Amino acid sequence: MDKDICMKSRAIRNVIIVAFFLGALITLRHFTVNAEMVLQNSKEVIERIDQITRLIPERLGPDATDQMWDDWNKQNHELRKKRIDVISELENCNLSDAQFKPYLIMKLDDIEDCFYHLRSLPNQYESTLYDMMDDENYLKKTLATELFWSLNIYHVNTHLMHLSEQDIRQITDFELSRKEQPEAGRLMAKAIRMGHLNQDTKVKWSTWVLEQMPIESEGHQLILTRNSTKADIGKIVEYKGQDLDGNTLDLKDFRGNVVLVEYWAFWCGFCLEEIPQIKEVYHDYYDEGFRVIGVFNDYKINELKNYVKKKKIKWPQLVTPDVSKSSYFHPLAKQYGILSLPSYLLIDREGKLVRVGSSRIKDLKPVIMKLLNEE
Repeated sequence: MDKDICMKSRAIRNVIIVAFFLGALITLRHFTVNAEMVLQNSKEVIERIDQITRLIPERLGPDATDQMWDDWNKQNHELRKKRIDVISELENCNLSDAQFKPYLIMKLDDIEDCFYHLRSLPNQYESTLYDMMDDENYLKKTLATELFWSLNIYHVNTHLMHLSEQDIRQITDFELSRKEQPEAGRLMAKAIRMGHLNQDTKVKWSTWVLEQMPIESEGHQLILTRNSTKADIGKIVEYKGQDLDGNTLDLKDFRGNVVLVEYWAFWCGFCLEEIPQIKEVYHDYYDEGFRVIGVFNDYKINELKNYVKKKKIKWPQLVTPDVSKSSYFHPLAKQYGILSLPSYLLIDREGKLVRVGSSRIKDLKPVIMKLLNEE
């Protein structure tokens, strides 16, 4: 009797074990199928994103007509709006932060682009940003918050307003919240540069960045470069680079002349407006020792060759042939903390730095004439 009971117990136990493993296998299979479906779905969504990306038109050249720009803007922004929607689908595909980050950055770039150029629909993108800022995902929340404040700083800058103390405090709280990230401090550096703050306030918050942000952080390095550039006033400017013909251009060879180093790009409308005025000053004062060196912050080198020839621009252009994007800044721009265009370096006959930063040629002309008249 006891033997029969024991055998039945073992049989029941074996059935339970088999059932358990069968259940586990079924669950594993179900999980695998779901994972495969999610993976397949994410691949399909990414392919749709790639297809839209391939259709987004490159920026037009400097000779494009208004009608060409209107057509370009319409096509560009319709595609970017579509890409925003498709990337939103990708958010439901359970990608890791590392996998999703490039697409999140792409989405925020598209939102920024649409925000600037589709002024009739700002609220649509504001609400999208607000939703992302409230998201539980740290990466999404952080990048969206940075874009929100960047747009506010841009608005303040273009309307000649200034950031309030409350704005600055909120930005510092945000920067402290991402203190360990490589991007830490860069929004504060932008606020200092573009927020129309008075000099004492700039010094105060620049010091804050240097004290609060890690030395390797982007913001810390931007402030260091900015401070270093100010310290370079009165020092010899040294740089060697490649010109359009592939030859080495050395600033030492321009000693004895007053030199205007012009930072520009095709994507900068103000830069293109400046060129006729620069040409006028260049031709009027060339015999007195005035020279210009262009620093091209773009990747369209072939278009630059044609443009220089068509516009009869006589001064040399420093280029970097192997770049592939229009948001690129030349090494000589980075060396002097140039973050916006048009910007200039003004160098005296001894090769010493006199002025650096964003400006207009009409404002620099009196300084140029003064330097030319100095012995």
